[in-house]
Amino acid sequence: MKHFTNNNLPEYLLNICEQIRDQGFQVYLVGGAVRDLLLGLEPKDFDLASDAMPWEIKQIFHQVIDFGQEHGTVTILTTEAKDIEITTFRGDGHNLLDDLSKRDFTINAIAYDPFNSRLYDPWNGITDLQKNLVRSVGSSRARFAEDPLRMMRALRIGVERGFQIESEILREIQRNSTAVNICAVERIRVEFNRILLSSDPVQGVQLLSDTGLLQEIIPELEACVGIAQRSDYHRYDVFNHIIQALKHTPSDLILRLAVLFHDIGKPSVVSMDEVGVIHFYQHEKISGKIAYRVLQRLRYSANLVTLVIALVENHLRQVIESDRALRKLISTLGSREQAIRFANLRFADRIAGRGNYAKEKEDYDNLLKRIERIFADKQALKITDLAIGGNDVMDYLQLTPGPMVGKILQVLLDKVLEDPGLNQREKLLKMLSAVMTELSTHIFL
Repeated sequence: MKHFTNNNLPEYLLNICEQIRDQGFQVYLVGGAVRDLLLGLEPKDFDLASDAMPWEIKQIFHQVIDFGQEHGTVTILTTEAKDIEITTFRGDGHNLLDDLSKRDFTINAIAYDPFNSRLYDPWNGITDLQKNLVRSVGSSRARFAEDPLRMMRALRIGVERGFQIESEILREIQRNSTAVNICAVERIRVEFNRILLSSDPVQGVQLLSDTGLLQEIIPELEACVGIAQRSDYHRYDVFNHIIQALKHTPSDLILRLAVLFHDIGKPSVVSMDEVGVIHFYQHEKISGKIAYRVLQRLRYSANLVTLVIALVENHLRQVIESDRALRKLISTLGSREQAIRFANLRFADRIAGRGNYAKEKEDYDNLLKRIERIFADKQALKITDLAIGGNDVMDYLQLTPGPMVGKILQVLLDKVLEDPGLNQREKLLKMLSAVMTELSTHIFL
């Protein structure tokens, strides 16, 4: 456990504390920042607690956002990278001790007084930090009733820090998991993302399942539990295959969401043939549709949804033996970054099946090299990479602007993806009449 002083705190934070004190108010550093400093970590943000009311804070500082004022919280804007949230003491007593008694977990119920360098730890949070233990302040039931999102937060802190979660907390979550639906979906998404991006997403998703929270948040994923797969390809059922695949991915939200959803459609399409072999025909397409529904429900951004669905729907594309197939895939995915995500998803999927690690790692490394070579060679992967553009098409074929121009360019791109050597101006111009005829014939058939 680390000892820290004001020397560990940024100057702008101390200045804010001094301005609040100079107006006759108490102010303390609280929450995750104190916990992280004690662990020797750099805090992501700083939270303050004070007996000042939000309107009084707004009188002291000019740049204040009152988002969260209904909960007694305002945000002081700073010229530095981090803004400061300050909350009026919680509880009826309007004092520090009462405030700390209303916080979620003991390791977050430690306060620091910057004016006398004193720590206040009425709930023995420092001891729990030394034990790597997540324990509620008082009754878990009471704390979760105040804010059911704390159930997810307990799991998130556990997997982010590698801490053990007190058994009473886990039992209480199991009893009250349905209460999470009271919370705003945006708040649920934030905690879910942090669990997924933690150093142990496998444990995180498993805990969500074990406590019943996954059934409330993503029942479509919980439905994968116990769905058997072909033993010659898989060592796990669908659910465990999915979470084991997470183990082999970097901490990238789009990639980990794609891994989480890549087989989520299997329970919907499972079948068995006449000799007892299990199949999941077209599961990648169904998985994409289910993933779209889940991501929309959790209100992810449209751009993120598009990127995740593209990976899910294309995760079975065969590209190992053919650069032509790889070029077509990259064109579909739209970027180098997405192509690299595909390679990682493919590797994680196969390793979590029955893939031989050495062989799959060799394939993965070779695939990355081929992707980089395609981009280094500046091969045409989208319409704007073609050696001619829409104006060239219209001039050569005497066309007016319209959908046909785009269709012609798409056909040319398809041909160039097959044979990059065709991407020369004269060659493409010579192909235009035939492409126009091909498209016109297709339209009238």
